[in-house]
Amino acid sequence: MGADIRTLGTMTWEATIRTGHPATDAQQLEQHRAHAHTQGLMLDVRPLPQGGFWVRAVSPPPVAYAQQPAPANHGGCQTCGRGAPTKNVTFLQNIGLVLVRLPKTASGAMCRFCIERHFWRFTTVTFFFGWWGVISFVQAQLLTPAAPRDLLPVGREP
Repeated sequence: MGADIRTLGTMTWEATIRTGHPATDAQQLEQHRAHAHTQGLMLDVRPLPQGGFWVRAVSPPPVAYAQQPAPANHGGCQTCGRGAPTKNVTFLQNIGLVLVRLPKTASGAMCRFCIERHFWRFTTVTFFFGWWGVISFVQAQLLTPAAPRDLLPVGREP
């Protein structure tokens, strides 16, 4: 029991955290998160059905400093690649576990189809699972009512 750590490459590792005690699991998760941060890695966290967490630390994608994001209503959708009109939007999702939050973000220039798809997925998950933690309870109250502004028609900025 505990954490089983496997090194997958020079800067990538994964671990399974399962001690049998949710508080200890959450504590070890925060230690892994801090360790990944000191290495400059992003941490992907997934809860396990039997309790505990599976975590993977990976290098963040390279940042292209010379490349500018496409402005809204020009070019195609950054999600599906359609040549339809787009709108710059950001969707926030939150899953609240008792002591841990699992936030997720999707942003970019999206077409109407992708905006609606992300809106319903992210809002539904946040509505049902976003309030199960102490911090998450407050954050879900702020994220859910703010989401409909991104459903305004493409081409009409508020």
